[in-house]
Amino acid sequence: MDVDHPEEEAAMANDALSDIEQFFSAYLKATGDGTIFKPGQDVLEIGDAIHYDHQADTVRKAIEARTGTPLESADEGLVSGGAECDAAVAWWRQGEAGLNDTLVQLRDECLRENGYVLLITPAEGQDGHWSDADLRNAGHQVGMGNLGKKGPYKPEGASWVASILIRQQQH
Repeated sequence: MDVDHPEEEAAMANDALSDIEQFFSAYLKATGDGTIFKPGQDVLEIGDAIHYDHQADTVRKAIEARTGTPLESADEGLVSGGAECDAAVAWWRQGEAGLNDTLVQLRDECLRENGYVLLITPAEGQDGHWSDADLRNAGHQVGMGNLGKKGPYKPEGASWVASILIRQQQH
């Protein structure tokens, strides 16, 4: 659906982000005000922008509107430069190499102590879809817990689904 009015587009973007936050509300309330992204956060984006659809673009705009800062691109050297970020948004498809390596690099070199990854993958029925078990394993293998214990956030009719990965506490 094309939106010709910026106010309507901003409202749609905020609704998309609010839906994700509502799904992960128990964790988000435990960590603060119940929002994934906060004003002033540095957010790194990893993924192939060529394959974005309207839903993905809406989520990207919502994140930028919420933080008040543009998403940082991994192509600009943020990951390889070791700069710290508060969060990362990773768009990933099954079959793309290097998810575990990317998560390790994010965890060890990029994310601040309480940083997290919003992992966004194609929805069921879309090319590149990940199973719930594969998503849990990807995070677990690199020491990051997947908050989507009931499965990732899956809105009806979505082309993308979201999981939040956080550092697992060392015991």
